[in-house]
Amino acid sequence: MLPEAVKSMGHFWFRAQILRYMWVPQEATQGHTEALRHSMQAGSDFFSQHAVIGVHVRRGDSCHAEEGLSCHALGKYMDAVQALSKQYGATRVFLATDDEEVASTAAREYPQFQFATASIDRLRYNNTVFIGRRLATGEFAETSEGLDVISEVTLLSQSDFFVGQFTSNLARVAYMLMATRLGYLPPFVSLDVPMCTAWSHTITWGKNHTYVC
Repeated sequence: MLPEAVKSMGHFWFRAQILRYMWVPQEATQGHTEALRHSMQAGSDFFSQHAVIGVHVRRGDSCHAEEGLSCHALGKYMDAVQALSKQYGATRVFLATDDEEVASTAAREYPQFQFATASIDRLRYNNTVFIGRRLATGEFAETSEGLDVISEVTLLSQSDFFVGQFTSNLARVAYMLMATRLGYLPPFVSLDVPMCTAWSHTITWGKNHTYVC
């Protein structure tokens, strides 16, 4: 239920504003994000010079789940990137991914775009065991893992357009943060489901499609 005073703004706006209010990283987290920003080969001013298409490619443990995300090759994301580029003229791409191969080959395969990625260890995600279990067993350090995730989502939210899969919680968070920063709904392409702003809420689209956020 939405408060009466903001009901006309809708669920997306309301939840996005709450998320923006909550998304205030502590000093150490802000420092980590800035360190990753400055470590980008494309330069720390990557987001301030020209419009950026943010792309979220999640490939790790979810690809092995029975009811997880449908995992796509980079080419399918880039088809959407090229469509947005053609329409809006953007040629810069911030690539957020847990796949080292995707991060290291994108610029070579698509030289017409300028790519930027955060400098994090992605090889640790090359595993079929769910991250939650690896955290529970101590294989992953909770603090460093959390810092990398929060920082990459924060950087992704600095983009002006979005390509990803809205079955991903991180994708939805990044898009909502992007929208509150820009003050409007940024153009986007979701490779699977429509935007969903209510967790544990069932959405329907088309004739026979449903998804529980």
